[in-house]
Amino acid sequence: MEVLNRSLVSLGDIAIEVVSQKPLGWSGPFSDFLNVDSKAKEIDLSVTLGPCRAFSSLKAIFDSGTTWSLSQEDSRFVMQVPSFSSPLSWEARVFFDPRFQKGEMFLNPERYERFLDCPLTYPFGEIWMMHLLPPRHGILIHSFGLLFGENAYLFVGSSGQGKTTSARLWQEAGYGQILSDDRVIVRKEKGGWFAYGTPWHGEAHLSSPLKAPLKKLFFLKHAQSNEIRPLSFMDALQRLMVRSFHPYWNSPLLGQSTDVAVQLVREIPACEFGFLPDPGAVDFIQKHL
Repeated sequence: MEVLNRSLVSLGDIAIEVVSQKPLGWSGPFSDFLNVDSKAKEIDLSVTLGPCRAFSSLKAIFDSGTTWSLSQEDSRFVMQVPSFSSPLSWEARVFFDPRFQKGEMFLNPERYERFLDCPLTYPFGEIWMMHLLPPRHGILIHSFGLLFGENAYLFVGSSGQGKTTSARLWQEAGYGQILSDDRVIVRKEKGGWFAYGTPWHGEAHLSSPLKAPLKKLFFLKHAQSNEIRPLSFMDALQRLMVRSFHPYWNSPLLGQSTDVAVQLVREIPACEFGFLPDPGAVDFIQKHL
């Protein structure tokens, strides 16, 4: 009788049980997200190294062009990750049920290394979370997350706007804890909004499985001096929508995801933080936490 390997991963308080024929590596930051609080599983993922299951003709839904594509087969969804070394081949295929509660991952025996090590690595894990979070009152935000005292603060920005720089400044100052230097999950739960670290870090390779109540959003901007400017509801919402991850190819989920963003900026204060990339920015922003 074949012995299966089981792992329990918690992302944004969503417990995913991963079952595989071969042991998984879970190297790097993912090791910190295993067996968190021994949560009961909500989501299932099976991982098979070998030939992909048969499937009929697929209806294309979305294609990133280089890193992944999503198609539909009857009521099921199929995500495919092409091989970096051979674009005409595939590295991983995942079949989802209609509600994305269960996934079956098949790995190409010739090109499987990174997914057999961490099956929830980019792009698969992040794309799956984009489908799992909206029904659970959550979204994934492009931000540096800071745990300071007992609360969390998000420094939101697109690539190049200073997330990693800000995270390194706080790390060097020795204040607080970094939830992530690039991607943070936010969910509305009983008691308010919470921010969760994720394993999908940025250039600084900073991540944590911790969570904390979310108190404020800071939208980053490079400036000639350190300055804070409160944002209107519409300004904050527009900025958040383009700096968070939404399933634009799925209308019902997109509606739920947009509703989460609207509720978030209605209930959590948002400011623009123009900053200089030096230690003075840390001293300045502490007065506004």
